[in-house]
Amino acid sequence: MAVRVPRRQLFIDGEWREPSLKKRIPVINPATEETIGDIPAATAQDVEIAVEAARKALARDKAKDWSSAPGAVRAKYLRAIASKIKERKSELAKLEAMDSGKPLDETTSDIGEVASCFEYYAGLAEGLDAKQKTPVSLSTEKFKTHVLKEPVGVVGLITAWNYPLLMAAWKVAPALAAGCAAVLKPSELASITCLELAEVCINVGLPPGVLNIVTGLGNEAGAILTSHPNVDKIAFTGSTITGSKIMAAGAPLIKPVALELGGKSPIVVFEDVDIDKETSCTRIPSMFVSKTNHFRKPISIMLSIYYSMIQSNSCGMDLLWYLFDKWSDLQRNLPSHSAQFMDRLVKWSKNIKISDPMEQGCRLGPVVSKGQYEKILKFISTAKSEGAKVVYGGDRPEHLKKGFFIEPTIITDVTPSMQIWREEVFGPVLCVKTFSSEEEALELANDTHYGLGAAVMSKDLERCERFSKGLQAGIVWINSSQPSFIQAPWGGNKRSGFGRELGEWGLELYLSVKQVTEYVSDQPWGWFEAPPLEDDSEMRHIPAATAEDVELAVEAARRALSRNKGRDWASAPGAVRAKYLRAIAAKIGERKPEIAKLEAIDCGKPLDEAAWDIDDVSGCFEYYAELAEGLDAQQKAPISLPMEQFKSHVLKEPIGVVGLITPWNYPLLMATWKVAPALAAGCAAILKPSELASVTCLELADVCREVGLPPGVLNILTGLGHEAGAPLVSHPHVDKIAFTGSTMTGSKIMTAAAQLVKPVSLELGGKSPIVVFDDVDIDKAAEWTAFGCFWTNGQICSATSRLILHENIATEFLDRLLKWCKNIKIADPLEEGCRLGPVVSGGQYEKILKSIETAKSEGARVLSGGDRPEHLKKGFFIEPTIITDVTTSMQIWREEVFGPVLCVKTFSSEDEALELANDTHYGLGAAVISKDLERCDRFSKGLQAGIVWINCSQPCFCQAPWGGNKRSGFGRELGKWGLDNYLTVKQVTEYVSDDPWGWYTSPSKL
Repeated sequence: MAVRVPRRQLFIDGEWREPSLKKRIPVINPATEETIGDIPAATAQDVEIAVEAARKALARDKAKDWSSAPGAVRAKYLRAIASKIKERKSELAKLEAMDSGKPLDETTSDIGEVASCFEYYAGLAEGLDAKQKTPVSLSTEKFKTHVLKEPVGVVGLITAWNYPLLMAAWKVAPALAAGCAAVLKPSELASITCLELAEVCINVGLPPGVLNIVTGLGNEAGAILTSHPNVDKIAFTGSTITGSKIMAAGAPLIKPVALELGGKSPIVVFEDVDIDKETSCTRIPSMFVSKTNHFRKPISIMLSIYYSMIQSNSCGMDLLWYLFDKWSDLQRNLPSHSAQFMDRLVKWSKNIKISDPMEQGCRLGPVVSKGQYEKILKFISTAKSEGAKVVYGGDRPEHLKKGFFIEPTIITDVTPSMQIWREEVFGPVLCVKTFSSEEEALELANDTHYGLGAAVMSKDLERCERFSKGLQAGIVWINSSQPSFIQAPWGGNKRSGFGRELGEWGLELYLSVKQVTEYVSDQPWGWFEAPPLEDDSEMRHIPAATAEDVELAVEAARRALSRNKGRDWASAPGAVRAKYLRAIAAKIGERKPEIAKLEAIDCGKPLDEAAWDIDDVSGCFEYYAELAEGLDAQQKAPISLPMEQFKSHVLKEPIGVVGLITPWNYPLLMATWKVAPALAAGCAAILKPSELASVTCLELADVCREVGLPPGVLNILTGLGHEAGAPLVSHPHVDKIAFTGSTMTGSKIMTAAAQLVKPVSLELGGKSPIVVFDDVDIDKAAEWTAFGCFWTNGQICSATSRLILHENIATEFLDRLLKWCKNIKIADPLEEGCRLGPVVSGGQYEKILKSIETAKSEGARVLSGGDRPEHLKKGFFIEPTIITDVTTSMQIWREEVFGPVLCVKTFSSEDEALELANDTHYGLGAAVISKDLERCDRFSKGLQAGIVWINCSQPCFCQAPWGGNKRSGFGRELGKWGLDNYLTVKQVTEYVSDDPWGWYTSPSKL
């Protein structure tokens, strides 16, 4: 019945390739402990070649071969892969059973799911084109905006050994559907079927380099893939420890990661269940399969049976223990429902056929390796040494003398402090604890660092629904355990990771959102008028928070979430939260003149700008009030499933306590971009604004007090980054960090968050281009160029500070631009007509001047500006500065200045302009100016940026997504995307059939 294991090489650039070091890893059959083949062992050089092949695949024929091809083209290949896998289903299932130890019936089911997964994402690929250029409704007619969804780029996919080909398909299929090129690194413990996927790709003619498969050890191949600068994203399934390392490795490059990690999932059994049905459900396929999937393993059964003299079959175990002490004679006559459950569970477990996975009827095979076998036995031994009781199993089955087999193991007398209760075993081990009330059950279920799956068993469906909302898990099963559907989201919370696979969520993992905004008015922008003083003294002191203050704020936020069982805020109707958001908006509108002046004085931006910002603050709170009201209607969105025995829906829930760290260039507006959606979602927040400009954020606190915002919902801590920001980031009870600021600090935040596998969203630095073609209205283009760089005193992460100018108009354009710049009024921010104020601090002033001096020393020419304006003897003022004769290797071209400095380079062709525009580690914003709108549309698709402006620069609307790519960060703020930043998706799936599940053969009831 066994099949021969093919001898394969690495799959790179569409062909088999021998590993550079010619190393191979033996494949051990875990049922026999015999070597049945080997796999190639990739190392750093092989990963480098694979990544190069993937990048070539994306760029081939200007991306028309794959990433920019119609979705139907990619769908054709995905369907062909599905068809070929179906043809080879029997062979692949046998290979998987031999390689991983899973029963053949399971692997056969898995391979069928693999084919279905490719089919499903073929359908989504075809539908992707229709979703492009989705319009965004704006509050002005001068602009129009749409959204593009583009492939992330080259993705590294690292998968686990428990579902070798299926876990690979969960990543490969959506990544290819999105238009990405992928490098797949499967676990070295079970890679055979992933290499057969490579053979399938060859058979169907998948374009070279679109999928590359490198097998090998984690430290020799996986680590290299994770840290590679030309890999744009990592998606990983595996242990929490490894996930933490992967996130930390991605941090220096600001590389987004999606992590599906460990679990310690509860199954809660109430007293009203059908005992035989629930004992079956507690151990459907992945309960007692050999290397039970970490995310699919119901570890902790809690039996709740309430004592009733009338309904004696529902006597509770806790209560019976009480009866042992008080009425020992009486208890002999009381049947115990919980004892019945345990008795039936043991009988079901004894009835499981443990054998070679290839044997007919096998329901429990060996664990994957000797190392895993010994680890599981050590867990069991430790549990016994800590006082737990093994009521069944715990060792090798007597009839199996070879292979890594372990009996189904049931452990009782467990306490929450025991290792067996708290740590992931990843083997056929179930620990049991009892409870006596629903509240106690929920507390026990959530008493874990993990949050992947959870199950609840009860005939009372209202209780099931109520309980499912309280479970801190990404997946909840009702009257079942472990069903998984391609159509439904899969992923966890807490240290079980973040991101969602499967369904439409799985496709979104591999897509980047790009905002494209076009100026459509015939009128000039008019910010700068046709043809100044802030002193550098302190305005006042602000409080300086430290770690102790952060601790108090986090405690306050957690209390706010749990107050009245969440009904005061997190679980309140969206309309309740909207009421407070609208009240905040109204109060800010009332105080606009005062707050705008404080903003201008504090950060140096012109008063007209600050006033505009405060309007946007009010508008943002209003906008998210509306989204909060609409959130309730989106709950319990049904998911269409292929099986009538189940029904599934999705809940969107607040992430929890969020830490919000904001910059000084838009003090109150940037805070609002985070605070408003976080509160709309039902989170509690701790805002830590920049110490360089915090005054208006403290006024926001006063506004919240005035409108009666519930205590602890929003906490505002001012202070230094290392004294307040760092403790906030690393606090174990802060569930997410959202940060806007420098790329360097963003990298540090991601590294710190990785230790707790804490999700982050980062909006970081930029070096954005503005590309001006030779068909423009020169005056209009010159004003937008000036506005794009000198708005907010040049202190804006999206500033279009690299002017890429067509050589045909360079002389005329620069002449006009100089005149526009000389006409900019540089003055005290409170002075009427001021259009350029001081930079925020002495440190920033010195840094900008140093960047200008470095540019001159490297051979660039300062065409205009570059120093303090002559009429301003005090304050941190710098003239609008234009630098020419720039080369692409110069610091001024490559690094963010964050000041009013524009560098200029010319081009002669569209291809050259695009190459220059994308020649940066950053990818936040980009602008293109041309009367040829077809060219603008074409060019905008090629720009590697999260935001593209057409015939304008810097417009921003709270309805449209904001965020970047590459080292400008990841995640999107504003619009519906901003709200999703603070929501977690929970899949709830219910078994609705009256029939038993039927995976295991029922033991005799005699």
